[in-house]
Amino acid sequence: MGKSHAIALHSVSAVFPLSALVKCEMLADITAQQAAAKAKEMGFSRATGNWHELVNDVDIDVVDICAPNGLHKDIALAAIASGKHVYCEKPWH
Repeated sequence: MGKSHAIALHSVSAVFPLSALVKCEMLADITAQQAAAKAKEMGFSRATGNWHELVNDVDIDVVDICAPNGLHKDIALAAIASGKHVYCEKPWH
């Protein structure tokens, strides 16, 4: 799902007129090594193996949650507590 979202984010201005720049700043994954590889593959500036680092980063405005469903609630609530906008396709249980 993350790859689909990354493709969409990189091309959103071709579909919608935007007044802001969309930049894929940071990608989080299970390990720092996996995150770095995926970030390079999908055009993100930075990577982390810890989603807490992402949601608390001052340069992040929007958190697009593409993690397994069971992690959605914790990530979304932490991102909201950090003042981020959250995009999450599935509600949590």
